[in-house]
Amino acid sequence: MITLKKLSANLNKIPESPGIYIFRTKNKIPIYIGKAVNLRKRLVSHFLKKGKSYNVLEGSYFLDLKPTESEIEALLLEADLIKHFRPKYNVREKDDKSFLYLVIRNGDFPYIEFSRERSLNLKAKDLSFGPFTEGKTLREAIRILRGIFSYRDCKPMLFLKAKKDQHPCLYFSLGKCSAPCLESTIDKADYQKLIKEMILFLKNKKDKLIKNWQKEMKKLSSNKKYEEAAAVRDRLKSIERIKKFHFIEDSVPQSKRKIKIEVYDVAQIFGEARSGGMVVFLGKLSEGNVILGKFSKDDFRKFKLEKGKGDLALLKEMLERRFKHSEWLYPDLILIDGGLNQLRIAQSVFKKYSLDIPVVGITKGKKHKAEKPTLPFDRFKWPYLVDLVKKNWLLFVSLDEKAHKFVQSYHQLLHQKKFKI
Repeated sequence: MITLKKLSANLNKIPESPGIYIFRTKNKIPIYIGKAVNLRKRLVSHFLKKGKSYNVLEGSYFLDLKPTESEIEALLLEADLIKHFRPKYNVREKDDKSFLYLVIRNGDFPYIEFSRERSLNLKAKDLSFGPFTEGKTLREAIRILRGIFSYRDCKPMLFLKAKKDQHPCLYFSLGKCSAPCLESTIDKADYQKLIKEMILFLKNKKDKLIKNWQKEMKKLSSNKKYEEAAAVRDRLKSIERIKKFHFIEDSVPQSKRKIKIEVYDVAQIFGEARSGGMVVFLGKLSEGNVILGKFSKDDFRKFKLEKGKGDLALLKEMLERRFKHSEWLYPDLILIDGGLNQLRIAQSVFKKYSLDIPVVGITKGKKHKAEKPTLPFDRFKWPYLVDLVKKNWLLFVSLDEKAHKFVQSYHQLLHQKKFKI
């Protein structure tokens, strides 16, 4: 705890890390609690602004700083402290609005939902976390956690229908839900374990969670359950990556970022006229949506493939030949016609060339129609990837169709030359 007078003379000593700050009166009563991506920048802005910031400063004498390892942890700590102290300026700033809460509804397979304070209706053994001052930031944080804890958020009626039909939602295909509605994916005990682990994180007991996972991973390895141990290891890594994740603050204008997408497909007939094609699409990202896009036909590439015999071997040959060309600008995203096997091939090539590019498979169903996306196992490296696919799925399907037509045209040309049609 430090006096504001002393702090104003030492602003450059405030850490430039995520965290929360508490303005207190001379009697040490909290009157405002806030969170920040960068504590120093946020507090400097408080000293420069007028209005609410001026009122808070006028009524404050002390300041507490509590740095955190990540912005998500700052968000959770802020909510916990606001709930405990109910500072007058936090409550007043909502006016006629209502704080947002995260609720875990109890049951055999608990589910997650958001609720406003005025409509919060907790039943026996339901858990609530909040109040949260920024709904958008909360939803973004929970979206990231979903990739780690794979919870369900469907209401009971939808859950029962999915269970009856044995047909899960899109989140299962995206690897963001463990699908307790299916009989073969996860049992009651394992699902409830996931939820208990998420609760530990939400209660700011990350260190305890990490220790539990480390013990579990060691035990699984000693029992030679290496795949299960690897899954726990990946979850540990994903928790660490949260530290590197940054929310976009509403107060900071975001320019539209360029995005380059490369799309690949292969073709052959009984091992003859083996060919591949690369289609390039350039666009801009705005709030996760790809806009103002166009094909870059000068960057399209045709590959006459010789080494491979099956589709997977052809794909590997094509990708290896493409990424030998470091002078070709690398893409931000790769789309591949296929599923997990194709993704594994792509990732083996990326590893060979020390590349770190997200790849999404376009999995086909009946009549060769795009059915669902397939995401890589290490998708947590790219926290934005799931939402990017969800928001732009129809675009990605059309890009895949363009690549298919492009390679088929080249394939037919090679076939005609081979047999002199």
